[in-house]
Amino acid sequence: MNKKLIAAFIVGIGLVIFTVIYTAGGKSENASNDNKENIADIKTNVNEESPEVVDHEEDKDPEVVKETKELAHEFIKHYAALNPKEPMEYLPHVKEITDADLYTKLSNSPRRPTAASHKRIVKELEIYPVDDNLPERKKWNVIAIMDVYNSEGEKRTEEDSYLVSVAKDDEWKVTGFKVGY
Repeated sequence: MNKKLIAAFIVGIGLVIFTVIYTAGGKSENASNDNKENIADIKTNVNEESPEVVDHEEDKDPEVVKETKELAHEFIKHYAALNPKEPMEYLPHVKEITDADLYTKLSNSPRRPTAASHKRIVKELEIYPVDDNLPERKKWNVIAIMDVYNSEGEKRTEEDSYLVSVAKDDEWKVTGFKVGY
């Protein structure tokens, strides 16, 4: 009788270990698919011509306008998306385009999914210039249209607006942003 109990116990432990390994392998694949889904196929106006804003001489330079607009787009594309399994996964994507101060603040401010906004998938980004008084700084209003899922998996569409500042030190970098602009 003891031998049967020991054999059943060993088989049970083997099944538990197999299930854990199999489930963990599936989760890592799903996590990478979630990330792709959070930022895939975003409809945007980033390549369209922007309305003219002429606060400073560099506002007339189409290269500056294009570069700063693309930086704002790239930053919000990654920042606005939220994967509940890895809420800080956007950081490596924005490291090269943000200045050191902003990156440090983002790194030290962990994002936490809430019950109401558990997962966000960016579907569309609209970008518009904002007047700015300082030279060597551009501001962009980036409107993110997202599918937002609550913790129960129910989906709703939400629109958030971000004011993104892009400034030039040696090169153009995202230096700040404000949600709800």
